[in-house]
Amino acid sequence: KARVILQSSVYETAEAGSPSLATPRGPLTQVLELQTDSDPAKLLTFLGHCQDALAGPKSGTFGQKKVGLEILFYGSRSEKSPGLIIPHPQSHTRMDVLSAMLELYPEFIHPTQKRTVRWLLTYLPKTAGQAKPFKRR
Repeated sequence: KARVILQSSVYETAEAGSPSLATPRGPLTQVLELQTDSDPAKLLTFLGHCQDALAGPKSGTFGQKKVGLEILFYGSRSEKSPGLIIPHPQSHTRMDVLSAMLELYPEFIHPTQKRTVRWLLTYLPKTAGQAKPFKRR
């Protein structure tokens, strides 16, 4: 259904307000470019099945996801339907996503923000958190 074309490095993240990227480790993020014939809704369903297979049961008090697969962009397309918003509504405010996108497509123009990834990352407020390439400890 989908083939990986490009993949970024894996980024370790610390949420805004966290003191640093020291332990405990925050979420890990990687951006993949996929080639697919599926429309966005079918791709989202496929990613949901993959997510369930990879993650197993949810854990923790609030059922946090162990693995999250999201559609960030679908080319230059903008779409809003129940359960699906493209581009991802927080894609332009997430340090981890923008850092990974910078590796792959620094001049990609965000469909709704009308700015390049490079510009969005440069002007992202410091309150957006931190991201750095992940290194196994």
